[in-house]
Amino acid sequence: MKITPTKISLILLVCVLVSCNAVKRVKDGEHLLTKNNIYIKDERISKQQIYNQLYQQPNVKLPLVGLPLKLYIYNSATPEADSVFYHWLRKKPKREKRLISIFSKKQVERIGQGYVDWQNFKKRTGEAPTIVSEEKSQKSANRLKAWYWNHGWFNVETDYKVNPNEKKRAEVDYFVTLHQPYKIDSITKNISSKVADSIYEKNKPESFVKKGNQFKTEDFNAERERLTSIFRNNGLYHFEQENISFDADTINTNHKANIELIIADREIKKQDTSYTVPFKVHKISEVNIFTDYSYANKD
Repeated sequence: MKITPTKISLILLVCVLVSCNAVKRVKDGEHLLTKNNIYIKDERISKQQIYNQLYQQPNVKLPLVGLPLKLYIYNSATPEADSVFYHWLRKKPKREKRLISIFSKKQVERIGQGYVDWQNFKKRTGEAPTIVSEEKSQKSANRLKAWYWNHGWFNVETDYKVNPNEKKRAEVDYFVTLHQPYKIDSITKNISSKVADSIYEKNKPESFVKKGNQFKTEDFNAERERLTSIFRNNGLYHFEQENISFDADTINTNHKANIELIIADREIKKQDTSYTVPFKVHKISEVNIFTDYSYANKD
């Protein structure tokens, strides 16, 4: 019999219908994660980008119906299928002999292997239950703190609470306390190379880092990429992104960040020594054209 994707889908659907128990593989004392909630000032936020920071996510549910189909498929698989099959085969003394006499020993082994492969297929196709972990919940809270810190809330506080129920399920609530964000106030520069300084000044208006903007780490990363591209396109052949750094002063600044752009000279390493030299513009000094093309040899 030819197994088609449609037949596989129908078989999997039957497996789901007979195994619709989301906590079937959840051990006593464990809880299936059903939902994450992130609160700011007692208001639940919905921005998916922030929820993506969490280390644990509930099992994926089908749109509209809201059923964790992959979890049901996983639960329908038999654990330790190999042992289960041979236990069944040898549970009754005459069963194995009778099957071998009808088929053959090799065919019976193939039947067993087919059963194991089918169970493994359901495991691969399905999705293991997401078990609530205190460790991962704490890591998620820390990651939320880092996310908000990188967006200018340097004094952010985060916490979490696991809310279990008697049905082996639980939701995890995360609490974010934001304080006044930091904004960019002054921007100064410390550029060693006069050539690099001149190029920077010409392209300064397009900077991602501007006075008055809220501090965002991603803006500084984008600015480093922008400047690196500009310097290379203007002849600073050896320029690397590592030559650019930013120093932020936020001490006693009333939630303002004073930024210093630092562009160091080029570092050259030779054996056990290293030294720095100012960047210089590399120019094309000579162009050679070789005219060995002929129409007769065009192929």
